[in-house]
Amino acid sequence: MQRNLIINLLLILIVIVFTLQNHEPVLIRLLLWNVEVSKALLVVFVLFIGVLMGVFTSSVTAYRKNKKMKKEEAKKLQETKETQGPPEKSESEK
Repeated sequence: MQRNLIINLLLILIVIVFTLQNHEPVLIRLLLWNVEVSKALLVVFVLFIGVLMGVFTSSVTAYRKNKKMKKEEAKKLQETKETQGPPEKSESEK
């Protein structure tokens, strides 16, 4: 608990120092669009976009893997049913 608190405080301190040292405005041009933002905000925005791309990529990969596993499981279940044959009738059903 205390270790996590120390790590979080250090990260907050690093972010504050980074923001104070990189407050200069930067001009961003995209086609006909011009925006002026601070360097720190730009870096945080780009980091956020990178995290979103990573989450999206990993979720698509996990979805495909899960779908493949379900297909294989259904196939094995079908094969098991085919090898066992029809269920035997009990004495009361005969």
